[in-house]
Amino acid sequence: MSTDAIISPRLKNEFRYSFPYPVAINYKRIGGVSEANANKLMYILKTSEMIVRLLAIITLCDIRYKLKDKDIPDCALKKDFKRRFSSPSFGTWFWILRESLILLHESGSDLFIPELFDFHFTQKMKPTEDIKLLNDILIIRNRFIHDKVSPDEWLQPKELPLTCEASLKKLEKVLAKLMFLADYPLIYVSPIIVEKKRYTDPQFIRDTLYILGCADQFDKDKLKADNICESSEVLLFSQSTNDYLNLDPFIIYSNDGMSEITAPDGRKIMANTNIYDVFLYNGGSEKKIEYIACNKGGNMASKQSPKMDYLHEGYANLISLFSMEKEK
Repeated sequence: MSTDAIISPRLKNEFRYSFPYPVAINYKRIGGVSEANANKLMYILKTSEMIVRLLAIITLCDIRYKLKDKDIPDCALKKDFKRRFSSPSFGTWFWILRESLILLHESGSDLFIPELFDFHFTQKMKPTEDIKLLNDILIIRNRFIHDKVSPDEWLQPKELPLTCEASLKKLEKVLAKLMFLADYPLIYVSPIIVEKKRYTDPQFIRDTLYILGCADQFDKDKLKADNICESSEVLLFSQSTNDYLNLDPFIIYSNDGMSEITAPDGRKIMANTNIYDVFLYNGGSEKKIEYIACNKGGNMASKQSPKMDYLHEGYANLISLFSMEKEK
């Protein structure tokens, strides 16, 4: 599919309602801006970054699961992972995604999402056209963010609409290639009820929230399974295998976010929003993890969560996988 190919309204609807929530909600905002202006361009850039961020987190958690009991050989991720992961940029997420896929491939591990490898690499291990398109958007984003130059300053009035149009075409071509993500919804299971009748094996009733599409209200279902799974954590679910990949603590579902409000005496204070939202890792350390909200959840850091120690333990476990020297 060339960048000139027309994306049908039906396919655009698929982007809004079939993708994992972090991607779908960002893509929806693009359509909420009718003019091809700086705001529309910003939403295009944010959606593109969210795609790479989500895929990078998934591959890191895949490594954590597949290689946790193995000695990871010297690789690019071991050279500077802790520093770069502490404050990840769009480019850092790109680096993590690429090197994580290479590590899983060279270790002989099957990917939780097998389609990801061919999305990123050609048979000659070169970037695919879709990755090149995302990299084109990264270049624009770096000019916009890192150089702190408003698009109105470095783009002529006639160029801004053209840049928006070209970037959106590239983004939507990438989304069309990523439609396989619709087969891997994000879910949140809580609670799990055990049912066991006489002379039968137990069954586990999973109260499942589907973190899918751009709607604020997520669908719920009760799923019966023969085995138990993690609860109260965000999982990536494979609809073809019924397997799951735990994404905690790098994607969490919580109502512990904070936002600034005006107190009765006029002071500006931070207060709990009490709004459930999906939060993605946005930097941190073993003592404090920062998150970015997908919607209206507010500012979120691990210190606000009753699971703080557990979140920090999960972070430290991942960092230790890529340390140059294992603790003895």
